[in-house]
Amino acid sequence: MDITTSQPNIDLAKKLFEIFKTDISNAYIANATERAKILVALSAVAWNYTITKDDDSLINVVEHFKNHFPSNILEDLLTKFIKKKSELFSHDKRLITKCLVSPKDNEFSLTVNSTQFGLK
Repeated sequence: MDITTSQPNIDLAKKLFEIFKTDISNAYIANATERAKILVALSAVAWNYTITKDDDSLINVVEHFKNHFPSNILEDLLTKFIKKKSELFSHDKRLITKCLVSPKDNEFSLTVNSTQFGLK
């Protein structure tokens, strides 16, 4: 996956990729673009959960993606992503507000927007 360098939160995009990169070849979704988009979404929810502890966001994402993965796989991925964020980037309190995965040649570009937790 290629990370676009012209975005304002380049380091956050790299951090998010670090969380899900070992699961990028997950066989449950054959289409690579769709797989990347789902893994980014799951990673972003897991990232934000470590900051907000919002159980509803986890419930909603499981419900939303239940047609793509068995629920036990979804729960395993979310648990793994939450653990990785907590272990690797616990000091980073930015909330992810938007993620965009764009096909780029045979790779993907990942753009991430964020806001500092607690700011309105």
